[in-house]
Order: sequence, then C-alpha cells, then structure tokens
Amino acid sequence: MGNALDNLRRSVVSIVNMLGDQTDTDIVANSLHNSMTTYKFFFMLYFLSDLFGKINQLSKSLQKRDLSYATVKQLVDSFLMAIEAEYLTELPSFGPLCTEFLKSTEQSDTFKTITFQRNHRDIHLKKRAVQCAQLIHDNIRDRFPDNKIFEAFSVFEPSNFPSSVADLPRYDVKYTLLTKHTYLIGRKNCDILIAGDAAVSRNHAQIELVHKETDIANPEKLPTVSLTDLSKFGTSVNGDKIKNTELKDGDLVTFGNSSTFTLVYEPFIISSSCLDPASKKKVREWICILGGHMVNDWKKECTLLVMNNVSVTIKVVCALLSLKNIVTPVYLEKSLHPERGKWKPFRS
Repeated sequence: MGNALDNLRRSVVSIVNMLGDQTDTDIVANSLHNSMTTYKFFFMLYFLSDLFGKINQLSKSLQKRDLSYATVKQLVDSFLMAIEAEYLTELPSFGPLCTEFLKSTEQSDTFKTITFQRNHRDIHLKKRAVQCAQLIHDNIRDRFPDNKIFEAFSVFEPSNFPSSVADLPRYDVKYTLLTKHTYLIGRKNCDILIAGDAAVSRNHAQIELVHKETDIANPEKLPTVSLTDLSKFGTSVNGDKIKNTELKDGDLVTFGNSSTFTLVYEPFIISSSCLDPASKKKVREWICILGGHMVNDWKKECTLLVMNNVSVTIKVVCALLSLKNIVTPVYLEKSLHPERGKWKPFRS
C-alpha cells in the first residue's frame, strides 16, 4: 500500500491534468477530477504517504531472513516512537510530506500547480489523522508482547523453521495449483509430498484443474477441480470416502488417516490497458493456466492491471486509487514457472 500511495503522489499532477482534459466528454473522468481537486484529497494523500511509508519500511524489515526476536522488538519500538513523535503529541508535526503540503497551502488554494477546493469540514482532518495514527500505533503495539516475554521465545527463531521438503509435514503449507497439469499426491516423487502418514500411498491421489478459455471473461465461472483416489487406504472429502469427485471451494480433503487439506479458491481478476493484440493473446493464455479471469473494464474486484508500458489512462488511475499493482505480462509468465524443489507457505 505504501508503494501504491507513493506512486500516486508522484503522478498526481499528471493524472489530474489528464482527467481535466477529459471532463467535458467523460463522466468518469469528471467525477475523478472533482474528487482529486479537493484539499481533503491532497491532505489525506500526503498524510497517508508518510504514515504508510513507515509501515511499509517496518514490513520490509520484518521480512528479512534470520531475524532475531530481539531485533524485531527494536524495529517495532522504533516504529512506535516515530509515530508518537510525529502524531501523538500536543502539537503534532505530521510527517515530512504532509508538513510540506500544510506549509504550502496555509495562504493558498494551489499546490504543485493544482488549484483545489476547500470545505468547511476540512478543519477536522488533522484531528482525524491523529486518531488514525493512534489506532495504527495501538494495533501494532498490541500485536507484540512484553519485552521479556518476547525475547523468551527464541526457540521459535526463523533459523528453526523448516528448510527442506522433508520438514514440511510439521508445518502448514499452501500449494498453488495451475490448470493444464495433473498433480500427483503421495509419499515419493509427487507434486505434493506427504510424509509421516503410514496410510498415504506412494502415489495416493491426483488432482486436475480445468479452466475453459471461454470462461475467463466471467468471474462467476470458476475452474473445475477433479480429485481421483489411487490408494489402498482411501481419500475422503468432508468425511466421506470417494473414488472420483469434483471439489468445491472450502472442501476438506483427507489423504490417508490424518493428512488434511482445505481447497480454497483465491479470486485472481486482471484487466489490461494498451496491450497490443499479440500481448493480449498471450496474457489470456497465461491467465487461463493460472485459473484467473480477465475483464475488459476495471472493477473494484480486480487484482492487477497489466500493461507493457505505464502511461496515464483511466484504468491506471483506477488501479492507483484502488491501491492495486500494475505489472507487465512477464509477471504473469513467470508465475507459471515456479522453481522446482522450492516451497512457499504463502504466496508472496
């Protein structure tokens, strides 16, 4: 979110000018232009850019490998102290970006060549911003325990987490399934390995996903997931033994005695902008393999916007305002080829 806000802040003048040129002919552009040329919009944009910039920095720091719990404590304490110093004082200073905006607009209704409108309720914005910062501060503080308790959990350092496929049975693991591939499940030489369960066969079951290309434009039509049992001890779905069945979102699938997985469908809806016909054809093929959907118009449910090169369009503005990522077709292509032998508890 921090990156999306920063991108919007850097591009806001170009976006507003582009929308202004289309206000007479495009009702959507007119509505967006009116919303973006207000004091409230600019204040919140710069306030949130400062605040989420700090959150984004903390998030990146916490994702580093081999991070000790003592280091995590220091990172969190530094974040909380920064929030307290800038927002939770008798006279809040706000962050550097927001301070620049406030100083520039004390005696003017123009900021960075953009003339904005004021509202009598704008006087409450600073108070609400402080309340927002207080909520985030309290939320982060409450998520982390007291210092002594925190450091006592060194037994759970990341260095003790699973480092190979053989360690996976002791941990919750998420597998992302693609279409046009049959996934073999079992104890050895399988796509999904299950160890530690004597009732799981070497080749226990198989799963296959099918997603028709004619369905990718309709997010209501989900890929079909077929499960076939190949084992001696059996496979069950929601407690019932099966041989062949079609799975649904939320089904509990148990292989052998106790190796249970939940099938979860994660919506993956993209839209494209300014793609040439060849690129659009490739993107359609890839999104079909990924089990996703591709819609013509930008919707609030969209996950990504796909472009060969970023230029200012209505879809780009909508994606930025929705805090959604803008990627090239290569991003989708690389998603089809995960490194073999690698495992990910969660999709990053």
